[in-house]
Amino acid sequence: MDTRAKIVLLDGFLGVVQIIAALVLAETGTLVEHWWLVVATALGTAGFAIAGDRGYTPDDSTWGFTAVAVAVVAASLLAVFVVNPPVSTVAALQFGVGSGILTNRLLFGVVRPVPTSRIDRSRDGIV
Repeated sequence: MDTRAKIVLLDGFLGVVQIIAALVLAETGTLVEHWWLVVATALGTAGFAIAGDRGYTPDDSTWGFTAVAVAVVAASLLAVFVVNPPVSTVAALQFGVGSGILTNRLLFGVVRPVPTSRIDRSRDGIV
């Protein structure tokens, strides 16, 4: 199996596992009720995955990465504490993460080729 197929299968597996875990946690209507949280998390995850695939890492911009990471954690904690019950919020966050991972890998792995920097990292043993 070539490296591109391994990357697509691994990320597809990770995305599906996140979505299944979210569906197990979610109550009926929870994901529809918190659709905004699912969409925001999916967009953020896809953005991080796209940047990571292209080699934009904390080494490129330590302060920028730190600022974004702090903002993401703060927004997630705020969502967990503001929305009741917290379990439904965690399910929405997980569903968004899984959707973001799958969207990234479908766009850059199935529809378009996997970025070369991602392939090089995989060949070097860095997942």
